[in-house]
Amino acid sequence: MKVRIIFFLLLFVIKLDGIGQSSNGTDTLSYPTKFLISQIHNQEAQTEYYKRQPSSMNIQFIAIVGSLGVAMVGILIALINKKNEKEKLMLIKKDEKEKLELIRINELIKDTRLMAAQMFEKTAEGFNSLNWILWVAKNTPNDFDIQLIKEHNQNMFKIYSELSGAQVKLSAYNKKLYVETKAVIHKLYHFDGIVGRLTPGVKNSDTKGDSVNQLGELWQEVFDFGECLPEVFSEILEKHCPYKT
Repeated sequence: MKVRIIFFLLLFVIKLDGIGQSSNGTDTLSYPTKFLISQIHNQEAQTEYYKRQPSSMNIQFIAIVGSLGVAMVGILIALINKKNEKEKLMLIKKDEKEKLELIRINELIKDTRLMAAQMFEKTAEGFNSLNWILWVAKNTPNDFDIQLIKEHNQNMFKIYSELSGAQVKLSAYNKKLYVETKAVIHKLYHFDGIVGRLTPGVKNSDTKGDSVNQLGELWQEVFDFGECLPEVFSEILEKHCPYKT
């Protein structure tokens, strides 16, 4: 507003100066006119200065806000990355823990299956001993004597001792596996028990022929059951003691 007033005064003075100049015949401005021009220039300079100040402040404010925004975005990204790294690390640790647990379980399964295999081996040895004496009773009854039974009993005594120990170990590792295999082993005891009950008849010459014949008739059943043992044991293992993946 001041600049406008001064501007109009300046025009007025210049107009008067022009009139005076025309009458005086000189082209130089008077002192008041020059003073007013210098004042208007000063006011214009101040106006421009103050106009620039808010703009400069706005630019600085925008720059500060922008810097803070960039910083906040950087912090946010860093926090997100840190969270992602933490989750990734937790997943890695979980995966490693699961792998170690899987290794531990499979090692336990391996030991259990090894003990079960040893027990199965002893069971198979028992059936082989039975098959031999029963085969002799069936196919060469005249060669069957009490000495054959004594040798069988000695073999079975050793087998039963080792078999009992294997069963105790297996029951400590896998009770379900122990219970199901116990039924198979009881079959061995059952067939061997029949041999034991017929043994006195073999000792007596009057009843030897009949007792040997009964033993020979038992051979087929024992042989068939013994042949199925590998498959039976394999199914039991896969059912109660499979490897984990």
